[in-house]
Amino acid sequence: MNRKVLLSMLLIGVLMFGVGMGTYAYFTSVATSENNLFETGTLEIGDINTMDQVTIAASSTGIYPGWTSGVKTINVNNNGTLELQYRMSVSQFNDTAIDSLPASMNTLLYDGATPLQVSINGGTPQNINALGVNGFVNLGTIPANQSGTFTIEFSLPTAANNLYKNATGDFDFLFEATQVGNNAYTESGL
Repeated sequence: MNRKVLLSMLLIGVLMFGVGMGTYAYFTSVATSENNLFETGTLEIGDINTMDQVTIAASSTGIYPGWTSGVKTINVNNNGTLELQYRMSVSQFNDTAIDSLPASMNTLLYDGATPLQVSINGGTPQNINALGVNGFVNLGTIPANQSGTFTIEFSLPTAANNLYKNATGDFDFLFEATQVGNNAYTESGL
């Protein structure tokens, strides 16, 4: 019988403890963090003067073997809110105004045996077609809402022969920009 009484008292104690814990209260408080706005930045490259395109304005007539254009400084503006890295490539543009020329004269300065050469930021002159399809030169970085510069110089090698008389080349320069830290942005180029 002592055993039953002891067991009953233990059971009553456990039940009383459970009832007491059920009515026991804690103070609580809730706070809300409001107005958490996330906004992506912008990335826009442009000419420092026109703010919409990068302009090289490289036109020359009367060039000859050994000719150089002289160094030209190009200003580029980062019109966006993110720091950018940028690069340049070139493609041959087939202008209808020169379509009357033989095809070899339309492409000779681009992909002839001795094509026009380009030097970027004082580097070694490279054939202009090396900046063609998947060939480009990295030009550096520009902080948000600031400008940067690079230099460009064109030349026709002295090895160009009589085939180059009256040759015409028309080129488009393509500038690509991406935010700094974009690991997918390939680093190959000249």
